[in-house]
Amino acid sequence: MSLDAGKLLVRTTMAVSLIAINTHVFSFNAQANDSEDSCAGMIEAVASRMSYGRNLTIDYSRRDVTRMYDDAPSGRPIEQVLLMQGSSTDAILNSPAFMQTRARTIMESCKNVGAVTFALKGSSYGITFGLMPNETVKKFSCTESTPVAWGQVLCGGW
Repeated sequence: MSLDAGKLLVRTTMAVSLIAINTHVFSFNAQANDSEDSCAGMIEAVASRMSYGRNLTIDYSRRDVTRMYDDAPSGRPIEQVLLMQGSSTDAILNSPAFMQTRARTIMESCKNVGAVTFALKGSSYGITFGLMPNETVKKFSCTESTPVAWGQVLCGGW
């Protein structure tokens, strides 16, 4: 399955199987695999691993962050959105370390992704992690002022 910026939503069925995800330290300046299939495969693997043994389904979509941020990371114009539903969603949204690790894994394989949002499907609630200038992946903070700078989201919605 191929993910491209024009495809708004892809529904995936999560199989209950164990998929190991390597979360080793990775330099974002190192050459990442350009393959869109590799990126799509990693997103599917992350979603599958997240849902393993949990009551959780995940849909995913992509957005162009350059429409919201003038200072988005160069060459990383995509925000990957994971839309979650099921009784395990709250536990995931209350685990910043768990989400940060998954966001970093996605950004390592998808060199055009600068942010990953974990969202409650059917709501405006989401938590975003993005690649910072110092190559760390950090949770975005809430702001009520505009324009919104990279590393911030408007309070009350993603």
